[in-house]
Amino acid sequence: MAWTVSFMSSVAATSTCSVDRDVFVPLCSEKSRWTAVAMLGVIKAGGIKGPWTSLPAAPGDALYAVFTSGSTGTPKGVVSNHSSSGAAIRPYSQAVEFDKDSRFFQFASYAFDVTIFDTLMALINGGCICVPSDDDR
Repeated sequence: MAWTVSFMSSVAATSTCSVDRDVFVPLCSEKSRWTAVAMLGVIKAGGIKGPWTSLPAAPGDALYAVFTSGSTGTPKGVVSNHSSSGAAIRPYSQAVEFDKDSRFFQFASYAFDVTIFDTLMALINGGCICVPSDDDR
């Protein structure tokens, strides 16, 4: 069964939690289609404003953070805001012709920033996120 953005958004909306602006909610899970639902849940709870909420995001509002040990072994975090992500997602989607008929294969680790980018790109364009099982990977 394919889960539409509308279906995932309605499942995510069942949360009664509230999160302040620019508060990050850590998500940790194994590969699963529920991760996209969890991301939408955080967005709908208010932690991150976006196209699925009634409150618009300001360009400088945080969208997501990724962390890495870096080449020095010292952990580092990078915050991507709405304006930088929006500036990348829309033109990239147009350049490679992503749309509602596109399928996004989620193979990379959730800790890898391209996974976040691909998930948001799929949701914004109404595409399909394909998450392989551990056995299939």
